[in-house]
Amino acid sequence: MRRKLSSGKGKQRHDPHDWHDSNLRLLNLVSAIYSHVQSRCFAESTYRFALSLSQKKRTVEHDPAVEERIKSLETALLESLSKNPSFNSLADLLDIVQSTRDAQQISKAIYAAYRGDEAARLVKSWLLTQLNTYVEFLTGLLKDEEKIFRTSALQILFSLQKHLSTAYSVYSNSSNLLPQFHLSHFCKIVSALLTCPPSTRCDSDTTSNQSLDFDVGNLLYETWFSVHDDVRWYFLLEAATLLNKHPNHPTLHLNLLSILERLTTFPTEPTELNAWWVAEMGNPPYKRNRSKSHGDALNMEVGESKKKDKKDEDEGSDNDDDDDDWRKYFEEEPVAPEHRAPRYITAPRSSSPRHGLGECMHRLWRGRWFLGAECAFHFDDRLQPDYPSFYTRLSAFLGIPFTYNILMKHPVLMVMIHNNINVEVEYTGDVRPASWDWQRQGSDLL
Repeated sequence: MRRKLSSGKGKQRHDPHDWHDSNLRLLNLVSAIYSHVQSRCFAESTYRFALSLSQKKRTVEHDPAVEERIKSLETALLESLSKNPSFNSLADLLDIVQSTRDAQQISKAIYAAYRGDEAARLVKSWLLTQLNTYVEFLTGLLKDEEKIFRTSALQILFSLQKHLSTAYSVYSNSSNLLPQFHLSHFCKIVSALLTCPPSTRCDSDTTSNQSLDFDVGNLLYETWFSVHDDVRWYFLLEAATLLNKHPNHPTLHLNLLSILERLTTFPTEPTELNAWWVAEMGNPPYKRNRSKSHGDALNMEVGESKKKDKKDEDEGSDNDDDDDDWRKYFEEEPVAPEHRAPRYITAPRSSSPRHGLGECMHRLWRGRWFLGAECAFHFDDRLQPDYPSFYTRLSAFLGIPFTYNILMKHPVLMVMIHNNINVEVEYTGDVRPASWDWQRQGSDLL
């Protein structure tokens, strides 16, 4: 709104256009000053915020006494492993790992708890109770915001896997034990790589991101997964178990796919399995020698021992069943090979399909005769059969349990229950049908 100017004498008269231009210049000046002040305030607030963050980061106490305590505890731990009095130093180191805030001190503490010579890597019973706490902290570091923690934790976890797997076969007294791959520890590694739990380190940025970091996946693939066959086998085995156990996990299948998609080659023959993270897994399996009885050892000659062993392995457990055969009692000495020369007199008979079965049939006949004689002796000695009540006592004696057991023991008697006898006339007492020829039927039964 323009202001109306007075037109009195002695006063200078101003042009309205000049007044409007001056107002515009004043407004531009005010707006420039305001924008400058606003930018200065924003820059100052940003500087104060950054300064507060840097001051907050610098306020983390870097106490040199903690580093001295870590070194002293490490020395005490190595001495305790050699002298075996106590493992309290390891517990104190774990307390420092979980409570300290400084990144450098955490790095020194986790390596102090791990470092040691071959004698220090001996897994003691007390160490196993504290190992889960240490491993749980290391698996959380795989998702830490510091890259050095992620790679160091993965290297320590796989190094522990080798020591735990080797300790079973190296420090055991027996040399025939099968190699072992410490599955309980390896399952924790695979679960941490695929599910990505948050880091439990103090003041760590625990985000909800459960994706596998690129540096961790790359280190896993380049160092272990694509190189060592045992790590790849057990990793795929445990990954399948986790997929079935957690079907609704948001990122488990994506993390597994990010590892598997890097594979370019895969072993297809047993000869290609030649790289092992646990060296004992590459040893051939221990073969147990087949034990032989004392009688076989005495009768077997040195020249034919290998041939007989091979034949026994092919036949398997069938020989054990043949040892219980009743026909073994009627075995005759085998005929010498030189006595088996063909004779021209008996040559036409050699083409008969029943040729060569005479000895076997003879043994069967003798077995039936002895079996029938045994039954007749049993009837005459214990039952004392008089003719009028003989059939009654016989039917009471031949019950289902007796019949079943004797048929199981002597399968050749199955012909007795399958022998169809046409009895046309019912009889009682001592009267028998005329068509029943006792001599013919008795010979069939025996």
